Amino acid sequence: MLFVTVSAREASAAFRDGFGEGQQLAEAKKRIANAQKQIADLERQLALRPQNSTTTSKPPSSDGLAGHQRERGRRKKSRRRPGGQPGHPGHSRPLVPPNV
Repeated sequence: MLFVTVSAREASAAFRDGFGEGQQLAEAKKRIANAQKQIADLERQLALRPQNSTTTSKPPSSDGLAGHQRERGRRKKSRRRPGGQPGHPGHSRPLVPPNV
């Protein structure tokens, strides 16, 4: 064991100051108050979000008729027709005769 000798004056001063606990306690109370404010703010933000099947684990059938349908594709339909230029000969692999 390690013993440290402290004078009576130092001991009474440390006891009177609370070994710095008053300051630590005040800082801890500030941190707790800030955390409680942040939690309340996040809970408020969460309550404002719409609750439906895309933001929760509920199935889409629970949305009902009032639920907004999500947009399926973001690509816009083009005016062009698929395929190559008219009159251009196509390229393809030749068919291989089946082995009998």
